[in-house]
Amino acid sequence: MKLTTSGRGTRIIFFSVLCSLVMAGCQRSSGPVQFQVVFAAPVLNRGAITDYGLNLRNEIPSLTINGELPLFTPLQIGGDGNPEMVMATMMRFAGMTSSQAVDLLIVDMENANRFAHNNLFLPLSELFSPQELEPYEDLLLDFALSEVQDGAAVLSGEVTPVNGFDVTGHEALVPIFGNQRIGVFVLIMSRHPDLARQVLLSLL
Repeated sequence: MKLTTSGRGTRIIFFSVLCSLVMAGCQRSSGPVQFQVVFAAPVLNRGAITDYGLNLRNEIPSLTINGELPLFTPLQIGGDGNPEMVMATMMRFAGMTSSQAVDLLIVDMENANRFAHNNLFLPLSELFSPQELEPYEDLLLDFALSEVQDGAAVLSGEVTPVNGFDVTGHEALVPIFGNQRIGVFVLIMSRHPDLARQVLLSLL
């Protein structure tokens, strides 16, 4: 995928801050114990997220850790909403990420592309063997990297590691995202990658 560079100042600031917070977060060991899935896109059906969370919690009981129920958090990121609210949501996500509070992200592709460029996603090779990934070859996601030349984003010829699955049209997610193209990714700073792997498998 080609990187789409936004002209919005708030987004530029956000991704600069996000990089700093993620680097700082690598030094942290404290934070919430709950397993957390974040749903991020310009448009979300919050009620459907609640329903999905209840079903997933029943399907995978181990997502409840030491009596702490998993969290299913909607974040409307992008679109043409109020710039101050967009910035506040972006900063909230940056804080959640830096404190290792997010395990799994289900997100539209425009935002996924941006996050991939900031190295937020765990390569799938750290969760699955090549043999395990082979049946899902058509769903695997990676992202073409770009660099800025003369003020414009130009493809560098490099790509990220394979780091997610395309889950567009999944029956459990259509009520949440509608017809938006979406992917599912494990955050590189997840505290519970084994549980995240189980959720990934439930969506394939």
